[in-house]
Amino acid sequence: MPEAARPRRTPQPDLPPPCSTGKDTHAVTNPFEDADGTYLVLTNDQQQHSLWPARLAPPMGWTVAHGATGHQACLDYIDTHWTDLTPKPAL
Repeated sequence: MPEAARPRRTPQPDLPPPCSTGKDTHAVTNPFEDADGTYLVLTNDQQQHSLWPARLAPPMGWTVAHGATGHQACLDYIDTHWTDLTPKPAL
């Protein structure tokens, strides 16, 4: 292949290391699966619930219903308070 037609490689930026809790050697790459993380429970206008990392701002349309607390405490809150998974009509 002639030099001019050969695709050029663009240098890739250095990627940051994966997050780690420091408690063991596995890396947590999904902020929603960190059992040691701090979370919020969010709700929207249709009374749907969402587990949300406390270090991230809630997205538009969602409000904090519970937290900031541990992963399991938030899941327990959702299990107790979101018993009907049918979305309510938006107002």
